[in-house]
Amino acid sequence: MDFLVRRRTIALACLPMIVGWICIAVSTQMWMVYAGRVLTGVAVSLYSVVVPVYIGEISSTHLRGMLGSLYQLLVVFGLVIMYGVGVDVGWRYLAYGAIAMPCVTIVTMLSLHETPNWLVKRGRLEQA
Repeated sequence: MDFLVRRRTIALACLPMIVGWICIAVSTQMWMVYAGRVLTGVAVSLYSVVVPVYIGEISSTHLRGMLGSLYQLLVVFGLVIMYGVGVDVGWRYLAYGAIAMPCVTIVTMLSLHETPNWLVKRGRLEQA
């Protein structure tokens, strides 16, 4: 995983998430829903690998455990919110609303800096 830029990988993982939710939202046939679910699944698998590494490398040692746990807590909280909202909102509107989160993630990740560990491994000590 050392050849990957963590920030950029997280931002790029947002693209299949956005495309997947768009596929689900505008689907007219069942294969479009399946394709959207596959794309969102790919994005989630990328997130679940890279985000904990990014959190672990960017945070100080006394906050690392709490922030790693907070990530998992927020993932579960997001699922509960989606299920709760899905009770009252149609699935197409829910899919359109879900597009907002990866868009926010892209903007956020592009404004953050790369991890010091990755910079040191690349020989960019002054930036680290």
